Order: sequence, then C-alpha cells, then structure tokens
Amino acid sequence: AVWLKPFWLTHTAKDRQSTVTGLATSSRPCFACGRGMSAESPSPAAAAAFGIADSRKEQLLVSGGKIRRAHEQAHEAARIALQTEITSGAVLSSLNEQRDVIMRVGDHVSNINNSVTGAGQVLNQMRRRSVLKKAALWAMVILLVVTIIVVAYFLLFGKR
Repeated sequence: AVWLKPFWLTHTAKDRQSTVTGLATSSRPCFACGRGMSAESPSPAAAAAFGIADSRKEQLLVSGGKIRRAHEQAHEAARIALQTEITSGAVLSSLNEQRDVIMRVGDHVSNINNSVTGAGQVLNQMRRRSVLKKAALWAMVILLVVTIIVVAYFLLFGKR
C-alpha cells in the first residue's frame, strides 16, 4: 500500500491557492452538471449547492487555517519559553548575588559576635579589677583611720 501525504503537507500555500483557483476555472467536467466550468456553466457557488468542489475548497481552507493557527501557537509558545528562560536566568543571577551578600553578612555578624564577646570579657575583667581596687582603697582608708586614732591616742594619753 502506498501512503499518500495530505495535500497541505506536499504543497505550499501558493500552490494550494492556485489549485483552489484552478478548480473554479477548470475546463474539466463539473461533477455537479457534467460540463466544464465556463461562463455558461454553473458557478462554483452552484457547484457548492451540490456539495462537490466547494466542500473540498472549504476543507482545504479550514485545514490551512488550523495549520496556520497551530504554527502561530507554536511560535508564541517558543517565544514565551525563551522569555521565561531569560527571566529565570535573571532571577537565578539575582538570587546568586543575594546569596553572596547573605554569606558576607553572616561572616560580618560572626565577627561582630566575636568582638562583642571579647568586649564583654574585657568589661567583666575591668569590673573585677575595679571592685578589687575599691576594696583595697577602703582597706587603706580603714587602716589610715585606725592609725590616726592610735597616733592621736598615744599623743593625747601616751606621755603620762
């Protein structure tokens, strides 16, 4: 069995148009009336009334329109896919940059945390030293007051 390709796949749009136009001016016998199509023979509209030539023409036009719409839809889908790919590339690039920024911020936060921890330790050490210095100062004040009292006692009551 020989497989025949459909007419719209084997001929260009120009060929299909000339074939459709040729149906209306053909000198071949008209199936509707048995004569050739000429000025005195039935018009394609009359032949269409009998459903012969016009139905084939209409089928070709409908098929051509469907193919054209499918072709346009395929191009539109390809355009949208390309646009989506470009947009997703831009989003991916932006996310990559944001990831780098977040990583740097994380490093800075870690450095700040280490600095704050070190500063807290230094402040605690300074507080302890301050408390020790105050305690030593009060001990000296008490020792001086006691010494002054002892010296005053011996000066006032010590010569007898």
